Amino acid sequence: MAFFEERFPECIRFGVTGGPRFSTTRTTAQNGFGAKQRNWQYPLQSYQAAQAVQSEADFEAVRAFFYNVYGGYDGFRFKDWSDYRVTAGKGVIITRDDGLKQLARAYTYGVRTFTRPIAKPVPGTVTLTGGGVLDYTTGIVTGGAPTAWVGEFDVPVEFAEDLMDVEVVNKSSSKGLFLSWASLQLTEIRIP
Repeated sequence: MAFFEERFPECIRFGVTGGPRFSTTRTTAQNGFGAKQRNWQYPLQSYQAAQAVQSEADFEAVRAFFYNVYGGYDGFRFKDWSDYRVTAGKGVIITRDDGLKQLARAYTYGVRTFTRPIAKPVPGTVTLTGGGVLDYTTGIVTGGAPTAWVGEFDVPVEFAEDLMDVEVVNKSSSKGLFLSWASLQLTEIRIP
């Protein structure tokens, strides 16, 4: 797998559904008591974008993109319009297990704060507090003494399927040919 450092067509925004998905294993004993295990430290985002293809131009853009990432082979950037901006107080720097400094976004509710690593900051939008050099392809900061950041980020995703399942929905002389993509699912991938 390679990573295509281009963003999924931005014309696809309204009508996209999805968000974070955690993995939890639940078991119930015969006495009725339950046990749970959190399988992943961080969730993976998942999106359905078929309803967001609203025109023939949208369809053409997504089809060309699909061909150029070879279906589900290459990963690429996706702008999640519901969560793409980090403002003051929400951009933190975490230290990974390997000692590297990584951009992260903080989600605070009450006394709990969840930090989500950010691997695909958007070039030209990030300001680091404390200095350092940012790798826009990994979200890793080297040098300086970074303590916070603000800016925008993308989600690294791939097509969930290799099949472009197309249906001809309408053909009229005034509107031309309209095509529909039955299932246009994108799933987040982890960037090492």
